[in-house]
Amino acid sequence: MKTVTIPVYEYDELSEEVQTKVTTETIQSMIETFDGSAASCSDGLYKAITEAEKMQTPWFTVEYVWDYCKEEVLELCRDWMYFKDGRVYREETY
Repeated sequence: MKTVTIPVYEYDELSEEVQTKVTTETIQSMIETFDGSAASCSDGLYKAITEAEKMQTPWFTVEYVWDYCKEEVLELCRDWMYFKDGRVYREETY
């Protein structure tokens, strides 16, 4: 058997460029799982998505979510550990 040690990082330890990648991917995941109802998400996410739809600017949805839900997004990002490139580390249990 061989043991390999690979460093993992908390969100705040990542470079600014990688943090941006992680937050964007987190927001995109939030948007993709949105089912259209206010009950299925936070008030901020609902407001952000409906604002983008109302303004007919879906290409700005990520930015709206960041504006309305920054703390929520950061909290989600800080729940995980990451490899240096921003990929989520998932500990395998056997």
